[in-house]
Amino acid sequence: YTDTTAALRSLIAEVLSSASLSIDRETEQHLLSKLGADRALSRKELEKLALFASGKQTVSITDIDNILTDMSEIAMDQIIAQTLLGNPGPAISQLKRAISTGLNPAPIFLNLLRQLEQLHKGALAVSHGQTIATVAKSQRPPLFFERRDNFIKQLNIWQEDHLSHAINKVQDVMGRARRRNNPTLEICELEQLILSLAGFARQSRR
Repeated sequence: YTDTTAALRSLIAEVLSSASLSIDRETEQHLLSKLGADRALSRKELEKLALFASGKQTVSITDIDNILTDMSEIAMDQIIAQTLLGNPGPAISQLKRAISTGLNPAPIFLNLLRQLEQLHKGALAVSHGQTIATVAKSQRPPLFFERRDNFIKQLNIWQEDHLSHAINKVQDVMGRARRRNNPTLEICELEQLILSLAGFARQSRR
């Protein structure tokens, strides 16, 4: 399930204190920027960090950079997956969490657009007679586990014409956000876009 910043701070304290490690506020903020919205993944990363720093008293930024995976890509995957699966609540919750830890909206726009384009190619293949399962298996680079399952679910929700419309919509919003060059408005535009796409997907899956 997804985490707020307060819940993540609590998790950090829990894992590090159990390993007799402390962390200052600046380093904690850096650590938060490396963690995603998924509790299980965050706990695994923190346990790796605690093991790496064992024998020390305090966790440093260098420790974090040496051992932790940058989870911004994972966070983006989760935001986009929840959006296109029709789950606006989790999508917005994860977006706000990601933005609060410093993730820029621009790569979210770009990755959302890429996912829609990938789905559109898949939908075209399905319209020419391929099965959704075959299309999912033929993706390059290959899709594994949750990504593959989500891709199949999304192709069952989104039809070719709907994907074309969604691609145009994302491109329009991206262009408008760039012209305004206002980070706050860019985040608002992204939130509205996610709500719109997720709402449509939720209606379509019924």
